[in-house]
Amino acid sequence: MFQMTRSIDFEQKSGELLIIPTGWYHQAYNSEETLAISSQIMNSMNYLAIMEEIIKVGNLHKHTLPDNFGRLSIKKQVQSLIKSLPHHILLQGRRVVDTYQRTREEL
Repeated sequence: MFQMTRSIDFEQKSGELLIIPTGWYHQAYNSEETLAISSQIMNSMNYLAIMEEIIKVGNLHKHTLPDNFGRLSIKKQVQSLIKSLPHHILLQGRRVVDTYQRTREEL
């Protein structure tokens, strides 16, 4: 079965956030000394850091979020952030999820 797998190779740049879907086997090679911090899911303990990364890379600007953003529940904050993302970013995410699902179905 392992012979039927496909790989995705890429170079992750400094400061980039990589989200690996749950259940995906992965392996990383570092060309220089690297500090990697990983977590399994977006949850109530790490959601702010993930949302800050999304904002930091320029896919979303804080001024597009509602004025009461900080007073919203965690669920509403995440929903609000997702709704504020540009449509092309959401489409790109949809393509990644679709590829993931097809790959899992083919295994």
